[in-house]
Amino acid sequence: MAYTLLMGLSISDIPPQGRATAMGFFQATYGLGMFIGPFVTGWIGHSFGLGTAFGVTSGVGVVGMVLAYLVVRKKQ
Repeated sequence: MAYTLLMGLSISDIPPQGRATAMGFFQATYGLGMFIGPFVTGWIGHSFGLGTAFGVTSGVGVVGMVLAYLVVRKKQ
């Protein structure tokens, strides 16, 4: 559900002639995150333990939530 929403929001402010490029950029960024996220989390879990890996993951989620809130608030 979140993927579909983010995909739509990623091209909402782009003129129609540039939407294919914007969609390609979004998918490339998403794909990079799908690789880097588990890789880094696995490295942290192996080096420092799973508790630390889960803590870092939750911290990244909280930072993302705050940034999303600030961006939405700024648009309004």
